[in-house]
Amino acid sequence: MAGTLSYITSIVFNYFATKRFVFDKPTHKHTFFYYLLSYGILYVSSLALLWLLVDICKLTPYMAGFVALPINAIVSFVLLRTIVFR
Repeated sequence: MAGTLSYITSIVFNYFATKRFVFDKPTHKHTFFYYLLSYGILYVSSLALLWLLVDICKLTPYMAGFVALPINAIVSFVLLRTIVFR
């Protein structure tokens, strides 16, 4: 229960922090929905990338996370910039 509540709280906090401090854009009616959608896309693509790096490329899980981190950051920024905070 506490894990779920903290996860939801972090998503809401990250939405408002990203909106205010990264993009500084006014929101539209469906902005939060698009944020959740991009968060889901990023989650699935992150899992797929980790699977590719660990199972196909045979990297250790730690090295796969290290390689995936900058890629996920770029994908996250592009998704938020093009879908959520246009």
